[in-house]
Amino acid sequence: MTLVSPKRGKVLSAILVTSLVTALSLWAFYLGHLHRWLARGEPTGWWGAAGYCLMVASGLAIGIGILTAPFSLARAGWVERAARAGTSVLGAILLVSAYIDNRLYGVLGVHLYDSSVTTLLGRGEVNASLHITLAEVLLVSGSTLACALALWLAGWAGSHFVRRIAQGGWIVGVSLGVLFVVGWVGSRGIHAPLPGAASSALPFYDLRFVPRAVNSTGEAWTIHYPRFGGPLPKLLRKPSFLLILVETLRGDMLSPEYMPELWALQSRPTCTRSANHQASSHSTDHCVFSLLYGLHSYHYQILGKRNVPNFPIRVFKESGYHVLGASSAPLAQWGELSYVTEQFQSFFEAKGADPVERDRDLLRWSMDFLASDSGKEPFFLFVFFDSTHHKYYYPPDFEKFRPALAEGHSLISGDEHDPEIRTRFVNRYRNSVGFVDNSVGTLLRLFIRLGEGKDWMAAVTGDHGEEFWDHGLLGHASVSFTNDRSRVPLVLCNSDSRSLSLPLTSHVDIMPTFLDYAGLIPPIEPADFSSGVSLLRAQDAERLVLVSSIDFPEKNRQLAVVSPTSKYLVWKDPEGAKTFRVTSTSDAEDVPAQRPEADRQKALEFLNDTYRRFFVRVR
Repeated sequence: MTLVSPKRGKVLSAILVTSLVTALSLWAFYLGHLHRWLARGEPTGWWGAAGYCLMVASGLAIGIGILTAPFSLARAGWVERAARAGTSVLGAILLVSAYIDNRLYGVLGVHLYDSSVTTLLGRGEVNASLHITLAEVLLVSGSTLACALALWLAGWAGSHFVRRIAQGGWIVGVSLGVLFVVGWVGSRGIHAPLPGAASSALPFYDLRFVPRAVNSTGEAWTIHYPRFGGPLPKLLRKPSFLLILVETLRGDMLSPEYMPELWALQSRPTCTRSANHQASSHSTDHCVFSLLYGLHSYHYQILGKRNVPNFPIRVFKESGYHVLGASSAPLAQWGELSYVTEQFQSFFEAKGADPVERDRDLLRWSMDFLASDSGKEPFFLFVFFDSTHHKYYYPPDFEKFRPALAEGHSLISGDEHDPEIRTRFVNRYRNSVGFVDNSVGTLLRLFIRLGEGKDWMAAVTGDHGEEFWDHGLLGHASVSFTNDRSRVPLVLCNSDSRSLSLPLTSHVDIMPTFLDYAGLIPPIEPADFSSGVSLLRAQDAERLVLVSSIDFPEKNRQLAVVSPTSKYLVWKDPEGAKTFRVTSTSDAEDVPAQRPEADRQKALEFLNDTYRRFFVRVR
């Protein structure tokens, strides 16, 4: 007695064989992908990683079989054939997706399912960042069809063989289950990865096995921002404020060679340049939040879910300011930023077919506002230039550094290991920086000229940096706190020509500095509404600032504490309100260096003090 007819048993055998071949092929691919990462000294070990990958590969293949195998029992012949074809197609999609994920991780250090990638997908700007060509679409489609055909042939040939061993191919299904169990047992050798360890290369590992934040104490917390009650304070005086933010601007770009306009302005008596300005995070929306709220970036989503209003913006509005924003990119569509931009009285989004056109439109709008009657009243104006984001846009007449990569370059099929390609990449970025520098210089010069005889303050900075294989990767999407990603320029100008000393600054300092320049009545300390300090006041020589990872602490558990001379990489344990540990230390230029235990403890004490400053326990 057989469970299924010979014909249906043949179809089922083909489906199971196809799933088995998919599992083994996917496993082999994963091992090839991991080899170069595990060779770096992955603490989990090769065998544990191999077992984990076998478990994932066989689990995915079993999932395909579960989806398609029941259709082998259908009476209609076309359903059976569709089930066989569907198994092959799904297996091929898995294999091609694994290749693309491998490629993405090798270049950017992130997976297809990482939040930085899914956010980009949600904004529909994948092609603007990756420039996927028609040839690449055809290549991916052709590869998928070729894989599907190969899997179909393997299933067809294998079904004849396995039916000689066990009718219906049940032995193949058992084999898949055995592979999964063996993989699961082998994966038990993996220990929880340390921050920055190569186990992040393991497919889906951080989604399933890296623990998320857990409130093991059962304590309930509520937001207490700002930390004082009563009516909003007034402003002692009403200077106008200009805050210019540039997308993806490395700190080493502020030089006569790359940014001659801003460099010339920062040398004026009215301006000061920070020696070491650290971004709050490595993503635009987190950094925009930190700049405008003056809070560490991990508050971003927490306050956004509750629509907690921006204290500095409220003060400006209450004091009769025009509070305006303008952007070359659709910031309101990024992450949770809509609740930030909606608090402006007006938020202009530039128009244009590409970032160059939009940046020019943004500059025209900003200059028109400054020259208008509205620009003669006290105002707070936030301006965001976007051309320096990958693919690093600029008009032809700004191609100073050559050879430069063509605008149509692609991260999907380009050879990023070629030194010539890397040089062209960097030159393209430098040219883009030069174009934006020209716009920033034009706007800032106009602001200063129209402000003659008036009270004003301006700040120019970048949201985050950009790595160009300084430490093996490209971009800023993956979690990393090296200076190429976290250090950005800061130029602070004011009508008082105050001479400031700025050895170490942060995004969270800008708004407290603006409010301190205007003067709050009654006086309120920055610590009561901000994570930062006023840069107008004397700075602590041993000051510490914080750089957070994206989605800290729920998904990513890493951050960095930075001092004028050192950097401490810190891991937050998933349980406990304030359980931090220093995992590595370096000097201010990212060179690994040991630091005294007392200094490490000081960094942890700083975290414990600042982590929940604006939260109170619910009794």
